Amino acid sequence: MAGARDPMTEPMTEPMTETVALVVAAGRGQRFGGPVPKQYAALAGRPVLAHSLARLAAHPRIDRVQTVIHPDDRALYDRAAAGLGLPAPTTGGPSRQDSVRLGLESLEALAPGAVLIHDGARPFVGAAVIDRVLDAAARYKRPVYIELPRDMVGVVPGVPHQFQRQQPVSDADALDEAVGEAAELISNCRQAVIIGGVEIHRFGLQDELLRLAEGSKIPITATMLGKSVIRETHPLYVGLY
Repeated sequence: MAGARDPMTEPMTEPMTETVALVVAAGRGQRFGGPVPKQYAALAGRPVLAHSLARLAAHPRIDRVQTVIHPDDRALYDRAAAGLGLPAPTTGGPSRQDSVRLGLESLEALAPGAVLIHDGARPFVGAAVIDRVLDAAARYKRPVYIELPRDMVGVVPGVPHQFQRQQPVSDADALDEAVGEAAELISNCRQAVIIGGVEIHRFGLQDELLRLAEGSKIPITATMLGKSVIRETHPLYVGLY
């Protein structure tokens, strides 16, 4: 089993298309109070949203910052985004969920490789945190999110930030042992079945899946999210799991 492929530790590559930061800033901030929504409240002489936009726009791995705003807030937004050279904002909806949806729909023609969704009222996201999020998305091929530890709320991140990529390292011995155990289980079972999940798509393993199934004559069932990992007319496909 030596030389088995470990997709979890293959070199991470940036998306071939743009990475977009989608900043959601359409809320009314009613619990916050004050004369303007909280994302436009003054913080160190600038609107909170201005800090959020500037941090994201300055990150070297973010190609575009797209903001979603309330239709009544265009003048406030223009002041917050002054000098940043950002594209025109998108109008949000009555709820945060609607605003995120509308923001994503506005990016459909652009077809970005990755989208970072950020709350415009959270101004101090660190550059290193953004790097970790992008790396996790590239490595696991799935959505990721930022959870800010409570004891770090008052920490002001240092700038400037210099990104240094760290590639994950595969343990060849552990991988060989895992593959060997799987092979033994398959050879000793009465009827093996491959369950194809959405991870097959995320890691681009469709061809490897077919080679394994056709070479061993093991039938394939698919999960709902992984339904298209194999065509439904394939003789080894036995339906949804």
